[in-house]
Amino acid sequence: MYYSGHVRSRLAEIERDIAFHETQLGLLHTERKSTERHLHAIAVYPVLTLPNEITSEIFIQWVYTDKKSNPLHLTWVCKLWRAVAISTPQLWACLKNVPRGRGDEFLTKWLSHSGNLPLDLTFGFRASSPVPMDSFVYPTISRHSSQLETLTLWSDDTVTLPSEPFPRLKKLSVTMLSSSDGVLDIDGIAPLAAPQLREVPESRLATKGAGH
Repeated sequence: MYYSGHVRSRLAEIERDIAFHETQLGLLHTERKSTERHLHAIAVYPVLTLPNEITSEIFIQWVYTDKKSNPLHLTWVCKLWRAVAISTPQLWACLKNVPRGRGDEFLTKWLSHSGNLPLDLTFGFRASSPVPMDSFVYPTISRHSSQLETLTLWSDDTVTLPSEPFPRLKKLSVTMLSSSDGVLDIDGIAPLAAPQLREVPESRLATKGAGH
C-alpha cells in the first residue's frame, strides 16, 4: 500500500525528470538550428556554382516548355535564383492570365521585369468579377501597347481595346463565352493602329467556363 506522501514524492520526481528533459530538448533544438545555419554557410550546391548565364537559360527553357511553370516559383528558392530570375526578362514577357485576387500592382511588378521585350499576354474576365477589368487590365494594355506582340482575351462581358497604337501586335484573339450578355465591341477593335497585325482569329463562342 502506498501512502500519499510516497505518491507525492514520486510525482515530484517525475516532474523534475520532465523539466530536465524539456531543458535538454530545448538545448538540442537550439543546437540543431545553429548547426543548420553553419551547414548552409559552408555547403556547396553544384547547381549554385553554375554561371548566371547558364542558370538563366535553364530558367527560360523551363518556363517555355512547361505549361504549368511560373517564374515566381524560382524567386522563392534562394537569393541567387531570385536575382537571376528577376534579371532575366524573357521569364516575364509572357503572362497567361492574372492569378485570382491579384490586380494592378501584381501586373505592374511582373511586367516591370520584362524590359522592352515583346509581350504575350492573356486576360480572362467575367462581368461578375468583384474587380472590374477596366480598373487594371485595360490600363495595363494601354501602358504596354508598344510591347504587345500577342494579345488574347476571353470574357462574358463587352470587350473593347484602348486607342493607343500597337506597333508590334501580330496576333489578336478574342473569345466570347456563351450564355452571356457580353458582346464583342467591333468599334473598340477595328480602328487598331497595328501595322504588323497578321492574325485575327474569328471571335469564338466557348462554353461558359470551359477551359478556364
